[in-house]
Amino acid sequence: MGKEPSTEAVTDGKTKEDETSKNVLDMLEYLEEQVMRGKEMGVEFSEVEGMIAGARIIIESGEMSDAAAIINECLQRASTRFSEHEMLVLSIKKAEMEIRVAHNAGKDVNEAGKHLRMSRIHMENGEYRLALEVVKQAVQALNGPAQASVVWGSGLRTE
Repeated sequence: MGKEPSTEAVTDGKTKEDETSKNVLDMLEYLEEQVMRGKEMGVEFSEVEGMIAGARIIIESGEMSDAAAIINECLQRASTRFSEHEMLVLSIKKAEMEIRVAHNAGKDVNEAGKHLRMSRIHMENGEYRLALEVVKQAVQALNGPAQASVVWGSGLRTE
């Protein structure tokens, strides 16, 4: 007859499996706490939330290593979303201040204001990178288009 695994080996394997399951569940709980905290701050996490739902299904099927890989990917994406959101919020605040200063100085700030409103719309839609580009356009609108120098008589412009 074949060798039966010893009770010690079975117990040790079961213990490692239980420990892995606990670690994965702890990681998932931490991730969900971070997502909840971020959502309270206004961070858009719909993609991460979809991945979390997938990780839960994988956990239920018992594939802990696959679930851990998904949870790690979620943690990285959540971290990136936090960073993008914070950078965007700071950029919007800075642009608001620059627009206010320009307005108080009597400059036309309509175009900059339009860009800033569009940036906020993109932010609400979770399009952080696009929103950041539009904030940059708002600030550029305050300074007007870049003026090209003309070398008289040559027909050439110098930048």
